[in-house]
Amino acid sequence: MWNSLKKILFSESILNDSVFECRLCQTTFNIKERPSEEYQLCRACFKKANDHVESMIESFEMLKEKANKAGQAGNSYVQMHYLKEILARLTEYKESYYNKGVNFIAEDINQLIEAARKVRAEAAKEARESRRRRVKMDVSEMEAQTGEQWKELRAAQTSALKSILNLYDTIDSKGYGLKDGRSLANEVLQTAVHFLAYIAIADGDLTELESQVIKDYLSVGRAYAIDTEASKKYIIENPQFAEEIPSFMDITKKFDEALIEAGERSEGTYDTMTGIVTLFGYLGRHFLYESCNDIDINKSTALYEYLLHLNEYLEDNGCETEYLGEFQEIDSEGVAVTGSSERTGSDKSLEQLLQELNELIGLARVKKDLNSLVNLIKVQKIREERGFSQPAMSLHLVFSGNPGTGKTTVARLLAEIYKALGLVSKGQLIETDRSGLVAGYVGQTALKTQEVISKAKGGILFIDEAYSLTENRGEADFGTEAIDTLVKAMEDNRADLVIIVAGYPEPMERFLDSNPGLRSRFNKFISFDDYSAEELLLILKSMCKKTNLSLSSQAEAYAYSFFQKRCDSDTFANARDVRNFFEKALVNQADRLAHIEDLSDEMLFAIEYDDIKDMTC
Repeated sequence: MWNSLKKILFSESILNDSVFECRLCQTTFNIKERPSEEYQLCRACFKKANDHVESMIESFEMLKEKANKAGQAGNSYVQMHYLKEILARLTEYKESYYNKGVNFIAEDINQLIEAARKVRAEAAKEARESRRRRVKMDVSEMEAQTGEQWKELRAAQTSALKSILNLYDTIDSKGYGLKDGRSLANEVLQTAVHFLAYIAIADGDLTELESQVIKDYLSVGRAYAIDTEASKKYIIENPQFAEEIPSFMDITKKFDEALIEAGERSEGTYDTMTGIVTLFGYLGRHFLYESCNDIDINKSTALYEYLLHLNEYLEDNGCETEYLGEFQEIDSEGVAVTGSSERTGSDKSLEQLLQELNELIGLARVKKDLNSLVNLIKVQKIREERGFSQPAMSLHLVFSGNPGTGKTTVARLLAEIYKALGLVSKGQLIETDRSGLVAGYVGQTALKTQEVISKAKGGILFIDEAYSLTENRGEADFGTEAIDTLVKAMEDNRADLVIIVAGYPEPMERFLDSNPGLRSRFNKFISFDDYSAEELLLILKSMCKKTNLSLSSQAEAYAYSFFQKRCDSDTFANARDVRNFFEKALVNQADRLAHIEDLSDEMLFAIEYDDIKDMTC
């Protein structure tokens, strides 16, 4: 089709000097050179059509290639998105030219469009069948919220929605809006109404309660009428709603790309795209929880599938995806067959865990301080059991030290120690940093931080390089919003949440001074000293032992000399240097042994001097 279009459209124009009216601009001309009677276009319109159709051809070929790749990769919902765009290009051609009496294509455009629709419908049906699964939603974290916490979460959600809508007003004003001139903000609201109605009717109908909750969730003071019955009718008439990527997502992508190109965001940081999907995730989860006494499996499945296909779109565009860990697949009898991947604490005894801590290489000050902290907690618990009042004690900590000094390893052990002491209920460690807490605009950061806090309840939230939340304070930075949310969470959840902030010593001091509430809550410092060369060698030998490897005496002497020099280097990275050294030694050993035919067990498990002699500091 497109090859014949190229051949016809871009061939030599037939010269004719008769009077004619251009079919596109309706202007009458009497000139010697113009396109043939078949097209009846003035030269200006012919050139415009030339450029436009050529662009359409390139776009069509690109979309077809992307659709094929998405299909081959198993991203069925993304494939549906590109097929939809191909259909849109065909429809655009029909409206721009065919309906005005100008046709460059030999085939019947109506038949082409109908054929494209059938292909897309068949592919969508196949995608639904192949991806169909039944899931239930774990609402235990929501149930744990107090009335006041739930109220604050709703307020943060409303604030985030308002911020998103204001952002889309900005996108509109910068010329990235919809082609037909409709408000992008209203389009987002309309899609949100459709989205919640789609979830609501998954069990057969839209109740009055569900309708009211939708209105409560999406009434944000704008002149926009929320018609849930109209949305219900739309969903029923458009059964493929869940497979369609919202029209504003591609516009959002272009806006993010423009910010990246202008240097306002780092390469590949699609904050707006990720933010809108995260917001829809919150809306769907909280709507489902608040509108149902007993959440229907069909409803939780509908929510999961809608978020899943948005996630696939994000993944296809290199974006961070939305967390879906609380959705559990169930079997035909409604029993969960998959669970959350979140790691919880072990069932080791306090004595076993303390022994594990004390057996860590180096970290003398850390071990001393933590053993003293554990002893203090044990004695306080005895006093409480005997009815004596005790002053409030903060369990939140500051881990201060250079990279590679074991901060994360100790934090993971401490989470289990706190569980063994009965201070937290689960003993899991949730690790994060600035990127896991801060979003690209006002309102969304509080939601993003609150989600991380919810995952950490019952254990420890470990924030690495916490000072990065305050280092770039300014009008366009939302780190302080994350800090405010964290400070409040520490107060509201002090019975079952511990936060550890970690980083370089000096920046961490500045971090604690950035908010009046931080210094009072983080009043216990654990200092992680750099490892000595002797300790680094012990770490290396420990790594070797775990994999049944051993160092020859010559290799051990060279490794010790190497680590002595590394300790004096400006780029010294403590145990990370040992890890790099060990991995390079394994590669070098493999290169050396690969050419030897008769390998003994001793040769396979020995690191020799030749394997490390070329390593430099």
